[in-house]
Amino acid sequence: QSTSGTITLTWFYNESLLEQLANPSHPLRGLAFEVRQQSEGAGGRLRTRTHHCECRTLWEGEEVGEQSFEIEGCAPGKAYAFSIRARAQFDGFGGPVYSPHSETVTLGELTVDCSASNGDGPSTVAVS
Repeated sequence: QSTSGTITLTWFYNESLLEQLANPSHPLRGLAFEVRQQSEGAGGRLRTRTHHCECRTLWEGEEVGEQSFEIEGCAPGKAYAFSIRARAQFDGFGGPVYSPHSETVTLGELTVDCSASNGDGPSTVAVS
């Protein structure tokens, strides 16, 4: 976390899905991520905010790059927990399809329990 209150999250996602997204004949039409930010709010309650992050796709011949998202306005020294899930759009499907949330990563020590929000989304999330 920077002293300006910006936190940068980075993660890798399923390479084959990124390749399918780049293929115009594949029914996968869109892929984005939802970044869940949790912190302790007033009265010790869990506060949750969700941020939208577009997927970074691959260009011809490019190695798989990491996905990233910067969250601004975080209070320096305050504890936060983050998890991410994918949101896919397919041709012929009525609505978005969501992955489970990634494992929750924390910055600082939270006194509220975020453990019920773990899942099987992106494999690794790093906080800086």
